[in-house]
Amino acid sequence: MSLLEHVFNRTLDVIAVFSVFSYSVTFFIIIRHTPKSMKAFSLPLINIFIWNAIVNALFIFARPFPMMPLACFKLTGFITLWVDSEIIGQGTLMITFLVMVNVGTALVISFSLRYITIAQWKILKTARKVWFYLYGAILHVVFSAGYLWSYHTWSLSVDHYPEKIPKLMRKNLFCVAPEGENGYICILYLFFFMVFVANSLMVFVGLSFYELHKHKKIVSERTARMQKKLLWNLIMLSGVPLLLGSAPYFAFSVFVFKHDWPYAQLIGTFCTLCMLNYGPTMCVACLLLFKNYRKALKGLFVKKPENLVTVTPVISMKHTTFT
Repeated sequence: MSLLEHVFNRTLDVIAVFSVFSYSVTFFIIIRHTPKSMKAFSLPLINIFIWNAIVNALFIFARPFPMMPLACFKLTGFITLWVDSEIIGQGTLMITFLVMVNVGTALVISFSLRYITIAQWKILKTARKVWFYLYGAILHVVFSAGYLWSYHTWSLSVDHYPEKIPKLMRKNLFCVAPEGENGYICILYLFFFMVFVANSLMVFVGLSFYELHKHKKIVSERTARMQKKLLWNLIMLSGVPLLLGSAPYFAFSVFVFKHDWPYAQLIGTFCTLCMLNYGPTMCVACLLLFKNYRKALKGLFVKKPENLVTVTPVISMKHTTFT
C-alpha cells in the first residue's frame, strides 16, 4: 500500500466517523424538532440528506482509489477482505456519481417547491400531496436514467484496456474508457447536469424573490420575512454541495480524462476526499442555519439547570405560661 493510499483510507475513516455522528443527529433533529410551519420545507431537506448518507455509508466499506496514470481505480476498504471483483468496483464508482446526480436533482426539487410555495400558495393548499411526490420521483428517475446510460458507455473491463496491465496490479482494479467518445460521454453528462442545476437554482431564486416583492402588499410582513429567511438559508445550504461537490468534480474529471498529467493521482485523490465531505458538512450547516434546529442541537448537549425550589422552614412559637 502506497503512502497516498494509506492517507486516503485513514482520512476516509475519520470522515466515516464524522458522517455517522452528523447524519444521526441531523435526522433526529429534523424529524423530531421541525415545527408544523416548516414540515413541507423539511421533506426536501430529508431527501437531500438521504442521498448524501447513502454514499457516505457506502464508503465505510468500499472506496475507489484513483490509480493514475491509468484511467483506473483500485477498490479499497473492508469489502476487499472478502471480494476481488471488477463489478463491485464499477458499482461503487457508479453509485458515487449517481448520488451526486440525485443530490443535484433534490436541490432543484427543493428550490422549485420553494418557488411554488411563494408564488402559488393558494393552489398549494388544495393540491394533493401525491402530485408533488410524483414530480420529485419523475425528476430523479429521468436524470438518473441518463446518467446510468452514460456510465455504461464509460466503464471498461481491465482485459479490454488499451494498455496491457500486469497481473500484479489487477487485484481489485477496475477501469474506465481512457480515450475516444466513450471516455468523455459520462464526464460531459455530469458536467452539463451540474451547469443545469446551478442555472436552475439561480432561476428559481430570482423568481422567488420577484414573487415576494410582488406580493409584499398582500402577505403580512412576518410571513414575507420568514419566507425570505428560509430562502436565504436554502441558498447558503446549497452552496456546500456546489463548492465541495461540483468544483472538485470539475477538477477530478479533467485529471481522469487527462490521466497521464503530472500529479493527476494526487489531485484526483484530494478531489475525491472533498466530494465525500460535503454531506456531513451540509448536516452541520443545516443545524446551524435554522433557528429551531440550532436550538434543538443546543438542547442535546447543554443540560438545562433544574428549577430549584427553596423551602424556608417556618417555626411557629406559642406563648407558654410557666407557673
